[in-house]
Amino acid sequence: MEKRNNFSILHLADFSGSGRIAFVHALKIALTLGAELSIVLTKAVKATEKNWPHNPPVRTTLEQWKILRNGSRRAAVFNELGIAVKKIDQNVLNPAAAIAYHLENHNVDLIVLSAGFQNDLLQRTYDNSFLYLMQKTSAQVLFIPDRTEGFVSSENGTVTLSNIMVPVVREPNPESAIKDAAALGYAMGDKNVRISLVHVGEASGIPPVSLPAYASCTWNQVLRNGEAADEINALAYVLPADLIVMTTRGRSPNGCSSRDSVTARVLQRAPCPVLIISTA
Repeated sequence: MEKRNNFSILHLADFSGSGRIAFVHALKIALTLGAELSIVLTKAVKATEKNWPHNPPVRTTLEQWKILRNGSRRAAVFNELGIAVKKIDQNVLNPAAAIAYHLENHNVDLIVLSAGFQNDLLQRTYDNSFLYLMQKTSAQVLFIPDRTEGFVSSENGTVTLSNIMVPVVREPNPESAIKDAAALGYAMGDKNVRISLVHVGEASGIPPVSLPAYASCTWNQVLRNGEAADEINALAYVLPADLIVMTTRGRSPNGCSSRDSVTARVLQRAPCPVLIISTA
């Protein structure tokens, strides 16, 4: 997840507690990477928020973080900070459909979702069009569980990203997760970011990997035994981890749900945000 001019972030607005935390993560990442931020609002979300045209509060948040002056004009977000923020009204109830419609016509690099959407995603299978689009897009997905404040402070926008976990197995290949964990840690993290490569199982199953050369990153290898998702989440509590980055193949080609995958079970109980990177 490296800074580039055309990096695009999609955030599905949710005015719950975890939704507001997801919003500040999407906004901070957009600021750090100089990205375009598209905020999608569904019919269901608007029905619960009388002040929805002004939510999520982009300029108010940036003023609170002391990044913009109080009373700044809307144009200041782009003119002074260089990020384009778009609020998109999707006149649908289903959040999955809202994302699917956006993905049909826009390239997206990162999708930021709150716990509310995460729970729906894990509990039921959406229509085939959404699954198809998610399989075809190369977008990464950052989930913010409702058990955490995440690694971005809602109050002042500061970042705490000093411990990152990357589960490693032979399949799917963890190289992209390792690369992006290091790049994100370098871009947003503390001066010293510790990245733990975690393998659950026999040592012979640890895949050979290449470690990116970032001076701010130190690497640690951890071997655990037991059920993979349980061990990953347990270690995330112990470290404690600020972020888990993992690769997944998502929904299998034969049409079976990913509900029982290690990734899904990690998401259900993770004590910190989880960045999912889909592989072919």
